[in-house]
Amino acid sequence: MDGLSKLSDYDIFGYLAPGLVLLVVCDLTFGTTVFANGMTVTTGALVVIASYVIGHATAAGAAFFWDRILVRGLMGMPTEILMRKRVKGGFAWRKWFFSGFFDPLPTEVRKRVLSRAGFTEEEFDEAPNDNWGERVFARAWPIIKRDPVPYGRMESFLRLYGFCRNISFVAFVVALIFLIYPSASFGLPANSPVPALAALLISLVMFHRYLKFLRLYSFEVFSTYAEPALVAGGGPTGG
Repeated sequence: MDGLSKLSDYDIFGYLAPGLVLLVVCDLTFGTTVFANGMTVTTGALVVIASYVIGHATAAGAAFFWDRILVRGLMGMPTEILMRKRVKGGFAWRKWFFSGFFDPLPTEVRKRVLSRAGFTEEEFDEAPNDNWGERVFARAWPIIKRDPVPYGRMESFLRLYGFCRNISFVAFVVALIFLIYPSASFGLPANSPVPALAALLISLVMFHRYLKFLRLYSFEVFSTYAEPALVAGGGPTGG
C-alpha cells in the first residue's frame, strides 16, 4: 500500500475516487461484496488497483461524452468562445445558467491577444469560424508555459476541470444505475427515485464546475498572453 504515497493528487481524486464510487455502487445495487468483508492487505491492494483502472476507464468515457460530444460538439470550446467578438444582447439565461462560459474576452484584451499573435481583427472578422481560437492558443501556449506563475495556475485549473469532469460523468452513470436498478440500501422504498435524482444533481453541479475550470484554463492563457512580455531588465517587450 506504500504505492499510494506515490500517486499524485489527480491520480487519487481524478481516477481512484471515481473508481471507488462505482465499486461501492456495485455493492449497493448488484449485491457484490467488495467492501462487505474485512480486507487484508492483499485484497485492499487489489481494490485500489481495480478502482484506479476503473477510474481511467470512466475518465475515457468522460473525455468522449463530456469533452468531445457535449462541449466540443455542441457548446463550443472555450478557446473559440473567448476569441469571439463581444456583442450586446444574446441569451441572458444561458449566461446566467453557465456562469459566463459563453462570455468572450474583453474587447481590449482580445485585441492585444490577436496583435501579439501576429493576427489582425480584419483577418479574424473575414473568417470568424476558421478555428482562430485554436490557432491563437497554439501561439500563446509555448510562451505562457515558460512563466511558472501562470503555468502553475493553469496546472491547477487542469487538475480541477479533469476531476470535476470525471466525477460528473461517474455521478451520471450512477444515476442511470439507480434508475434502472433501484437500491433499497438507503432506508428508502425499493423504487424510490431519490438516489437517482441525488446522483443526477451531483452530476449537474460537477458539470457546471467542470465548465468553469475549463474556461479558466484558456482564459488564463489568453489573459496572460495579452500582457507585454518582460525582458530580464524588467522592461516590456513585444515578444
